[in-house]
Amino acid sequence: MKVNFSPINTCNNYGINSFMLDDTKIVDNLCQFDNIYIENLEKLKDDKIIKNQIFDQKNNFFAHFLAKNGQKSKIFFDFDKKNNNLAEQIKIENEANSCGEVIIKYNSSIPSYHNGEIDFCVKSDSRLTSIIYSNFGANSLNMISINLDLAKGSELNLVLVDLACDTSLQSLSCELPNNNSTLNVKTIYMCDGGKADYNYVVDVKGENAKVDMNAIGVLCHQASKDFKGTIVFDKGAKNSVGRERELCLPMSESCISLSSPIILCQEEDVDISHSTSLGKIDDKTMFYMNSRGINSEEAQRIFVKAQ
Repeated sequence: MKVNFSPINTCNNYGINSFMLDDTKIVDNLCQFDNIYIENLEKLKDDKIIKNQIFDQKNNFFAHFLAKNGQKSKIFFDFDKKNNNLAEQIKIENEANSCGEVIIKYNSSIPSYHNGEIDFCVKSDSRLTSIIYSNFGANSLNMISINLDLAKGSELNLVLVDLACDTSLQSLSCELPNNNSTLNVKTIYMCDGGKADYNYVVDVKGENAKVDMNAIGVLCHQASKDFKGTIVFDKGAKNSVGRERELCLPMSESCISLSSPIILCQEEDVDISHSTSLGKIDDKTMFYMNSRGINSEEAQRIFVKAQ
């Protein structure tokens, strides 16, 4: 089964393929998920519960929230033996001319299944910061689809933390039709022997928009990672800025790191840049740390924390 599709123009021009997922990993029978903690969010009237956009699967949690001005809001999902399968849809919107923060956390130490869709609606002249933290154990499947709607003069700061998991898929889709909107996306990942696939697509249509994608991560053992970031500047996106950066630290020669930072332009009056790099501890640094009584394993741990 193909999932996490690349844009058709990107796929055709650059040969970027979609992620192949084993059908047997999809959980059909979902039980009620009870371990949910919610703080400082006003629940709005529920819309019609829809099926997940990737699979023909009904969600077992749905909620539409309002993030209030000046508050730090939380949504925590704790997985255990009775609550180990979750397919949810969350809609979060804020108020115009407001400033707030929303933390969404998924935590599991057992084999788990997660398939979530998170929609953000950021109103005009407001600023919203959101941290989405995923920490899943071995033999888990974690899939998150993020959809963004930014109004004129709005700013969304999105931090995506993705820790060790057997298979992790993240997609982000955003269209910026309005002027003076800002989107900052920072991805922090650690893949310990599993597979990770990140596919972010931002389509800039309005003037004076700012888009910043910054990814940094660590690969261990036989981990493989594919980071695909695409920013499209349509005709008319004048005075807009686009930045893409990724730093990947492979801790083993068996790791596979694929990176595709792509910027497509139909507008000449834009300021853009993109880069990707692989970092490692060079021999001189390792020798210096060994000479100070720090063994190679501890030196790698320190270097990872520094990144």
